[in-house]
Amino acid sequence: MVKNPPVRSIICSSKMESFNLEETLEKYLPEVELKKAKAHLYGTGWRERQPFVTDFGLKIKLCSLIATAREESSNLRRIVQVGLIQHSIVLPTDKPVIEQRNAIYNKIEKYIQSAGSNNVNILCLQEAW
Repeated sequence: MVKNPPVRSIICSSKMESFNLEETLEKYLPEVELKKAKAHLYGTGWRERQPFVTDFGLKIKLCSLIATAREESSNLRRIVQVGLIQHSIVLPTDKPVIEQRNAIYNKIEKYIQSAGSNNVNILCLQEAW
């Protein structure tokens, strides 16, 4: 019988840090290696897309890629735009849950409107209650 190894927790910092893998790769890798790394992360057949229009005064980072697919004889090519929203909390966690939820709703409402104005077909929300 195989025993599971003990789980170890390591605290790296007492404050929350921001880390962006793609920015780190772009900073330290030469162009050829960067293309290979992105191919491993995203697969092949991806290319940059024109950036989304944001007229809601949002402080957001937009990543825009296009995945191409082989044309099939029975299906026409379609453009499907997928939006992924990851947001931060708005109020301190010691506030009532309803207040926290409503503050998040107010924040992500602008993100959702921006996605809609950019013809996003599928929108995924992370922990939006």
